[in-house]
Amino acid sequence: MKYIRFLVLSCGLLFGLFVCERAIAEMYKWVDKSGIVHIQDSPPENTSDTGKIGNRRERNTAPAVRRPPEATSAVNPEKAPEAKRDPKVDLYVTSWCPYSQQALAYFKAKGVPFTVYDVEKDPDARRRQKEVNPTGSVPTVVINGTVLRGYNPGKFDKLLNE
Repeated sequence: MKYIRFLVLSCGLLFGLFVCERAIAEMYKWVDKSGIVHIQDSPPENTSDTGKIGNRRERNTAPAVRRPPEATSAVNPEKAPEAKRDPKVDLYVTSWCPYSQQALAYFKAKGVPFTVYDVEKDPDARRRQKEVNPTGSVPTVVINGTVLRGYNPGKFDKLLNE
């Protein structure tokens, strides 16, 4: 009986060590030519926009590689579409969410002016996000007062063209 208990305990300990080693592995975050954010455990080849995320222990205490500004406006006047009025766009994001990064890239590529709020760094932004989106999911996108949850370019286009 003691032998079985020892064997089970040893297997559990070895499994725990294996899981812990994988949990603290270094991760890399990069954006491909299409603007898609990739997160993987090895650095990509021939990509200049690569950031080392670090391990999970570091991520809990250190800021991520590419954090969006707390509340800044991003406008690309060269790509700005000819429109009657600029839409009011607010993005509530986190630095670790790939869909948040895709939403940021989408609005930058479209040349649409927007304001970014990092809900992890700004408690007031988190409170405002909870008012418009009680689930607190990210990204939360508010276009001219209409709230969208998640990354949905089709709905973004529809609201921007109204």
